[in-house]
Amino acid sequence: MDRMIDTYAEALLTLAAQNDCVELAFQEASRYLARDPDNPAESEEAEGILSEFLTFLDEKGQHEQTEEILRRFTELALVDMGAIDVEVLSAAALSRDQLEALQRRLIMRAKKQVRISHRVDPSLIAGLRITAGDMVMDTSVRRQLSDIREKLYKGGVFYPWMR
Repeated sequence: MDRMIDTYAEALLTLAAQNDCVELAFQEASRYLARDPDNPAESEEAEGILSEFLTFLDEKGQHEQTEEILRRFTELALVDMGAIDVEVLSAAALSRDQLEALQRRLIMRAKKQVRISHRVDPSLIAGLRITAGDMVMDTSVRRQLSDIREKLYKGGVFYPWMR
């Protein structure tokens, strides 16, 4: 079964690459996977190459595996597009909207697709710690307290108004 899913996902990637629309197919597949199947009025219809592919799956009797195939396709497409894996740690859980907004900002900054994995780490107290490869951006309160502690140890008494 997994081999069949891989085969269809790879076929969609090949088709998208031949038509120079891997990123567009990725976006369409992501929207399709994010739709609400219980609310057809709010569900987005598939367009373009994805619509043709979904019709093909229906004709082959593979409709039930559609979501698994598209999930696998999005993984393959991210690799093909040179996506960046980003780990986001936050003190509290982030909403889907917050993660999407963060992802849009990271995409604009990196000029590449970004795949976010999110974990909650209450020891951060507040703020975020974002890791992409060997680059780390840490805006957590834990880090700020650590910086203050280091300045106190290095320079004796620390006065914020004296720099």
